[in-house]
Amino acid sequence: MTKAKNRHARPISSKDPMHLVLRSTKAKGAHSFGNKNAARVRGVVDRNCKRYGVKLIQYSNNFNHLHLLVKFPSRAIYLRFIRSLTGHLVLTVTKANKFAGLKKIFGENGFWDFRPFTRVVRSWRGYVVAKDYVTLNELEALAILPKRGGRLRAVEPGERHYFTG
Repeated sequence: MTKAKNRHARPISSKDPMHLVLRSTKAKGAHSFGNKNAARVRGVVDRNCKRYGVKLIQYSNNFNHLHLLVKFPSRAIYLRFIRSLTGHLVLTVTKANKFAGLKKIFGENGFWDFRPFTRVVRSWRGYVVAKDYVTLNELEALAILPKRGGRLRAVEPGERHYFTG
């Protein structure tokens, strides 16, 4: 069996901040990251950041996905952090235990859609754009701003005061 093409290690940096997105289409209704689970999800994120020494710069909960702007001390810490965070999040929102396991709830496919999306933010401009993007997602989730297709390019002049750049 050969390895799939274009499979590389995730881009990780211990010097630069990273934009991290965790997404699940199964995070709906009772299993959503928002509403009644929002405080517990934030607690899980904060506890895991503290446990692994990860600096949480910005956080946005969008009900079926999370945006984190974080800084990792090392690649090994990233791997441990992601494994721990994703497991804790699933157990928190599904309330699964040894009697009601995840396979009974979601079947063989699991909870997460894909591997976590990561993007290393290398420059100051990139940092400002990533920070504004996470802010935009947070404002859209809170229904302060309407959802739009153009993302940051579609922000109107009267809405610029929400962003840093």
